[in-house]
Amino acid sequence: MRGSKGGCRESRGIEIEWNAGGREAGEESGVLRPAAFGQKVWTSWWLSVATVATIPAGNRFGHQAVRRGNARLMRLGQIRAVLPQVDVLQTAGLSSREGLRVRGIAYDSRRTMPGDLFVAIPGARANGLDFVADAVRAGATAVVVDRNAAPERARAEAGPGVLLLQVPDAREALARLAHAFHRQPSRKLDIIAVTGTNGKTTTAKMVQSILVEAGRHPAFFGTIGYEIGSRRLPAPNTTPASADLARLLREAVAEGHDAAVMEASSHALMQHRLTGVRLAAAAFTNLSRDHQEYHGDMESYFRAKRRLFEMLPPEAVAAVHVADPAGRRLADFVHRRGLALTTCGTEDAAVRAEQPRYDARGSRFYLRTPAGGREVRCEMPGPFNVANAVTAAAVAAALGTELDAIVAGIERLPPVPGRMERFVVPDAPAVVVVDYAHTHIALMNALLALAEARRQERAPGRLTVVFGCGGDRDPGRRPRMGRVAAEHADRVIVTSDNPRSEDPHAILRDILRGVAPGRDVEVEPDRRCAIRKAV
Repeated sequence: MRGSKGGCRESRGIEIEWNAGGREAGEESGVLRPAAFGQKVWTSWWLSVATVATIPAGNRFGHQAVRRGNARLMRLGQIRAVLPQVDVLQTAGLSSREGLRVRGIAYDSRRTMPGDLFVAIPGARANGLDFVADAVRAGATAVVVDRNAAPERARAEAGPGVLLLQVPDAREALARLAHAFHRQPSRKLDIIAVTGTNGKTTTAKMVQSILVEAGRHPAFFGTIGYEIGSRRLPAPNTTPASADLARLLREAVAEGHDAAVMEASSHALMQHRLTGVRLAAAAFTNLSRDHQEYHGDMESYFRAKRRLFEMLPPEAVAAVHVADPAGRRLADFVHRRGLALTTCGTEDAAVRAEQPRYDARGSRFYLRTPAGGREVRCEMPGPFNVANAVTAAAVAAALGTELDAIVAGIERLPPVPGRMERFVVPDAPAVVVVDYAHTHIALMNALLALAEARRQERAPGRLTVVFGCGGDRDPGRRPRMGRVAAEHADRVIVTSDNPRSEDPHAILRDILRGVAPGRDVEVEPDRRCAIRKAV
C-alpha cells in the first residue's frame, strides 16, 4: 500500500464537490458537469467515486422547515383513544371533558414552541426526559414520557402546571399523536413504501416517475431529499421522523398530491417512524449485510425490513424481488398473510426482465408483466438497475398501472443523483461516476457495471475507485468493501468518509484488512486530495 506524502497538490485547478444525496451526503452543488450516458466521453481511463460528504450542521431539516398547523383542541378522552394504554401522571387541573389546546407535536426541546405537546424520546445517546424542563420553559403545555421514566422524576421535570402522560412506547405515541393531530393525512394519499438494503432510492424514483406518467401527482420522501409541490427539502434521514412525516404528508395533501412514494429504512421501521401511516403498497428490493451496529445480526435486520409488510392493511398490495433469498422468505410471509402479492426478478416471477443488455448508455431489456410485454430502455447501466426497474414495474403493476405508463416512467427517468451519476471533468482524461455505494454488494455491482460498460465501448485505460467507509456504522462491512475494491478495480484509493466520532485512520486500517497481501492500494485520508489524485 502507499500513503499520502504531505499536502494535496492542486491538479488542473478543478473544484470537485457534489451532492450524492442522503443522510451522509453533502449539500454543496458541484462544479463537475453532468454528462448524459449517451455522450461519447471515453478517454484514457475511468474513475468510480463511491464516497459522499456530510450535511453541514446548520442545514438540518426540522420544525422550522415546514409550516406549523393551527392550534387544535385535544381532550383527554381523544388522547386516550389515540393512546389506549396511556397513564395520566398529572392532569394540571384538566378534567376528562376539558380540552388541551395543542399547537404542535414536538420531540426536540430546542425546537419546541408555546402550546406544543412534547414527547420525550429515549435515545441511544440522550434521554428525552433530561430535556423535559427545557421543553416546558419553551412553552410546552403537555408532556408524554416513556414507561421507563420514574413518575416522581417526570413530575419534577415537568412541574405542576403541565399535563403529564406516560405510555409504553414514546416513539409509537409520538407517531400516533402526530398523525391524529394532522388529521390522518396518509388516508387521503396512496402511500407506496420501498425497503431493502440497496436500490431503494432508484426504485422509489422509478415508481414516482411511473405514477407521473399515469397521470398521478406523487410526493417523494427519500435519501436524496423530500419533494412536496415545487419544494425540494434536504433529507436529514432517509425516512422522516414520524412527527415530521405526518406534517409533511398533511402538506402534500394541501398541495394537491394524491400519492406519495417513500423509502422505508430499517431504522425507521424499528423506530415507529411509519407507525400511523396507511400504506397502499410496499416493495422489497434485496437484503445484504448492513447496519449490524444497530440490528446486531442479519436475522434481526430481516425482521426489521419485514415490519413494513406487517403494517400493510388487507387491501394493500406487495411487490417482492424473489431473486434474493430474503425476498423469497418475505414472499412466503406475504402469501401467508393473504395479501395481494406480485413477484419479480426470476424467470417464473410475475414481472421479469428478459434478454437484458448493458452498455455505457444504460440498459435494455424486455419487460414481461401479467398485462403483456414491452422493450424498455433505462438510462442507468448495470444488472442492479434492471432489478430496480423490475421491482418498480412490479409494484406499479400491482397497483393496476397501465403498461404504457410503466414503460414511459422507466424510460423517461434521468439518472438519479448519486446513483451511477456521470460527470465530465473539464480538461481531464477521465469520466467520473459518482455512486453512493455504502455496502460491499453495492460497490461490487457498481464496479462490475463500469467494467462491462468499458468492455462494450472498448474504452482504454484503467478503472479507478476512490472510496471510504462512514464512522459509527457497521465495522464489518469495511474489510469487505476493501476486498471488493481490490478485486474489481485497476487502481484503488482509500480515503476518509464522514468518520463521525471514530478515528479516521482506524477506519482506513479496517478497510485495508480486507485487501489481499501484495495488492497495491493507495491511502489518502483527505478526500479532496484523493479525488484530485485520481483525476
